[in-house]
Amino acid sequence: ALRERPFSLNAFCATLYEQKQWQEAATCYQDLTEVLTEPDRLGMASFRAVMAALHRGDQASEITARLGRIEDAFPNTEAAFRAAVKHTDLRYLEDPAWHSTARTYYRALADESPYRAVTGEACFKEALLYHLHDDDSTAISRLMTLTRNLRSGSIIPHAEALLIQILPGEIRRLIEAGDYLEAVVLSRQNRRFFDNNWIDADLLTDLALAHERLGSYREALDLYLYLASRASRSEREQFFLPLA
Repeated sequence: ALRERPFSLNAFCATLYEQKQWQEAATCYQDLTEVLTEPDRLGMASFRAVMAALHRGDQASEITARLGRIEDAFPNTEAAFRAAVKHTDLRYLEDPAWHSTARTYYRALADESPYRAVTGEACFKEALLYHLHDDDSTAISRLMTLTRNLRSGSIIPHAEALLIQILPGEIRRLIEAGDYLEAVVLSRQNRRFFDNNWIDADLLTDLALAHERLGSYREALDLYLYLASRASRSEREQFFLPLA
């Protein structure tokens, strides 16, 4: 009966997928592809069928082939762009040395996709590969652009979490290299993370030093006083010593 009501069948398939019942979801979406005709919906049902099969544990080579067929059969649809992103994921996971080309593919997909969710996912994965392959400076730049341009969406919490993870190391690297202005600018651009106490306050000590080196004594003093106000009595001495 559900096969005669595509919208109801799609909702049922989505429920199976969300409950991680991969075998049943794969079968359900495959059934759905047999009753849909509109390219956008048919493409997305085909993509979900492939994703359920991937989670089910089907061979990567078969999944890759099916993703390629979706790209060819439904050009310029959301399904085609999603299939291309997943195709890139699988290729990279199979051969991490391919990361430079994978980043290029993610960037191209982000630039070409008219679908915000796909653009966000591709941008995030490009940034993640920069981080995983030791280029946190570029990763941070990409993540900041992503969070500034999209502002909302399911990928934004992941982008912010990665920023929170890698910002302290990059700011400390800049300070240790004597790039005090860059460190201060980067911290100001991400001030909301500090304001929300999402980044370890210990980093503020390093930033206060950077302000001192730049001759920004008012800002350095404010940071030292703020840190002292948060510290226990036994810890406060270390913050007042730089003020002497």
